Amino acid sequence: MTLVGFGVLAILGIVIGLIVELVVGAKASVRWVGTFIIGLIGGWIGTGVYWIGPPVGGVYVISAITGAIVLTIVLKLVTKRTTA
Repeated sequence: MTLVGFGVLAILGIVIGLIVELVVGAKASVRWVGTFIIGLIGGWIGTGVYWIGPPVGGVYVISAITGAIVLTIVLKLVTKRTTA
């Protein structure tokens, strides 16, 4: 990923994180910062693994959104607390 692509992903990170919150129904523990981090890391993973959707500055939007959704679901499963 180029520096421009990373900058675009950083800007889109919050939007991607908000979309993921709506789709998955999970809120990040630290509202804006957590949403941004999930959008950024998930988008980076999704864009690195596969390339679907329109590219915006080297970032494939659909791949970034689905990568963030998968990351959120995995985090939700890992951090799920059981009550005994």
